[in-house]
Amino acid sequence: MIIGLMVLLILSIVGACAYRCGGAGKPYNTKYRDLGVPTLASLALLILGAIPCHFWGIAAFILFFGLLFGSLTTYWDFLFKKDCFWFSGLIVGLSGLPVALAQGKFIGCIIRMGLISGVWQLLNKLLPQKVFCWTRDIVEEFGRGFITIITLPLLLI
Repeated sequence: MIIGLMVLLILSIVGACAYRCGGAGKPYNTKYRDLGVPTLASLALLILGAIPCHFWGIAAFILFFGLLFGSLTTYWDFLFKKDCFWFSGLIVGLSGLPVALAQGKFIGCIIRMGLISGVWQLLNKLLPQKVFCWTRDIVEEFGRGFITIITLPLLLI
C-alpha cells in the first residue's frame, strides 16, 4: 500500500509538470497537458486497481481517458466570458463518472468533483502574484495537474 501511494504521489508530480508544460508555451505544446495528464491519470487508475476487469470496466477506462482529455482541451469562455476555473474543475472531476458507474461507487466521485472544482477556483483567486520564486500561473498549473491525479483514490469510495 505504501508503494502504491508513493507511485501515486510520483504520478501526481509528473502530472503537475505535464500540466504546466502544456500551459507554458514554446518550446512545449498543449499536448503535454492534454495527453500527458490523462495518460498518467489512467496509469494511476490501473495501479490503484480502480478498473473492474470486465467489458464495462474497460469501457469506463476508455471513457475516462476521453473525457479527461476533452475536459483539458476545452475552455469554457464561450459560456462564462472569462476563465471560470470552478466549472473547468467540475468538468475535470466529472471525467471520473464512468469509473464510478463501472464500480457502483458514487460518493467519492461526487467528493472528487467538488474538491477539484474548489481547489482550481481557490488556486486562481487566493494565490499572490508571486509564490516564492514562481509566478502565480506556474503554481496554479502545477496545482491543477497535481490535484487532478492525487484525488483519484476517491473514486474507490
